[in-house]
Amino acid sequence: MDHLFYDLVEEIVGYLPRKDVETISRVAQRSPELSNWSAAAEDQLENRFLLDVYARVQKPDVQNGDPKMWLHARKVRPTGRPTDWDFTGWRYAWIRSVKIGYTKLNITTQPTLDQVRRTLSLPVDQSVSSSLVVTGASRSHAVTDLFIKFLMATQKEFTKVALRWSTSELEEAVIDYIWRGGVFQELSLAGENNTYMLSAAIGRIFGNTSGRPLKIKCRDTCFPINQTTNLVVNWLDSDGTYEKKEVSCDSCNFWAQLTSTDSHFKDIVRCPDELSLAGENNTYMLSAAIGRIFGNTRGRPLTIKLRDTWFPINQTTHLVLNWLDSDGTYEKKEVYCDSCNFLAQLKSTDSQFKDIVKCPGGGYLAHPTRNSSLYITKETISVVEFRLWVSLFFFVSSYQYLLQHAPRDFEWIDIVIEKWIEGDGSYVYKRKADSSGVKKLTFTVKVAEDWIKFVKKYGTKGPKASNPTNNAIQRIPHPSNTVWLEVAKINQQVNVRVIEKQDL
Repeated sequence: MDHLFYDLVEEIVGYLPRKDVETISRVAQRSPELSNWSAAAEDQLENRFLLDVYARVQKPDVQNGDPKMWLHARKVRPTGRPTDWDFTGWRYAWIRSVKIGYTKLNITTQPTLDQVRRTLSLPVDQSVSSSLVVTGASRSHAVTDLFIKFLMATQKEFTKVALRWSTSELEEAVIDYIWRGGVFQELSLAGENNTYMLSAAIGRIFGNTSGRPLKIKCRDTCFPINQTTNLVVNWLDSDGTYEKKEVSCDSCNFWAQLTSTDSHFKDIVRCPDELSLAGENNTYMLSAAIGRIFGNTRGRPLTIKLRDTWFPINQTTHLVLNWLDSDGTYEKKEVYCDSCNFLAQLKSTDSQFKDIVKCPGGGYLAHPTRNSSLYITKETISVVEFRLWVSLFFFVSSYQYLLQHAPRDFEWIDIVIEKWIEGDGSYVYKRKADSSGVKKLTFTVKVAEDWIKFVKKYGTKGPKASNPTNNAIQRIPHPSNTVWLEVAKINQQVNVRVIEKQDL
């Protein structure tokens, strides 16, 4: 790769997403043999810009003949108002949004079709919320023909796509665009489904695994029962990977179609989103049933409220074990019981759950997959999102603590402190995030010996050596000599705090 001419390298880098260009820049800077790649990457990072593109078509009248085209593009600036693009610097231009529509305005000057196509075919930046909007409101064949040419020129990397049509020709172009595939996260469709090919295309992308959420909204678009059936069959034939997907249609009754007498799907079971129960639990079978549905993946929220219904400790244990044996998929679930103390049960001396991390009012138990956690209080057990180390270290005020959901060992603590000593304080400190520049966090050590190892290693980093039995160590300075790290242990919890010079 180091022998390629600069012109070729420049062309290759120009088609790569910004994230890849940043990677090339970092790698190439460390190797003199990759000077062409380094220069091309830096050139792109410095000069690349985003565009909002507007392409319009004017309906022709009898005298003027062919419809007119109108093209306008605006450069998106990080700060300040957008500015008009003069159609120069093509190799730096990437698209953020495209709007294709019909206009009644009088167009005096118009671009060539090649210029419109070239602009619409520019690469799409997927690091931003990119969008494509097509509103084909005219039934003129000449206007529709231009709409189709415009749509076919666009790329397929838009995350939000809204397509509206009023002719069968444009409908076919919309279907073709969907069949081409894409990275849709939101797909809004409005228009008739004359050939039923549209619903077939929707069924296909709904059944595919894309690695991202998908929401499809259909207006005035009828789904015949056979296409609804095909959509479900495509999904059943997939590998069943959980992805957040939804199809809504204002002209259909999916439930009635799939539960009709001639439906193929006889195993559909109504699942409540809220379940309220009141009464004794004499046989304990009730709590066993609740534990079972709580551990299952449903694809929707679940709230269970119990009044005057006792949960014995073994059933509470089974409920948590069922959840631990699941794949840990995060779904919003909660069990409420006014006659129990879930936290006391699970923290009892003979409990199997020693990794519950205490917090004010409750505690957290992380799933082995780290996909989710249980938040346990006296009266509730809830499924919450597992909070990773990186996601926790955003800026908070000096009066808040950040709590890890799972106990941490010496190796984990060691990495964070080593980064701090080396000068990388971003793990626990970001000055730009807030004016106060102070951050606190709390986590639980797995075993008591981890704290002793920590004090032995880092107790000598401060002005005075710390005794291994101490519950605090001397402040650890940052190489900048403007901030210090204060670490102290209270019971099994370790508190870490960043202190600025003015606070000493």
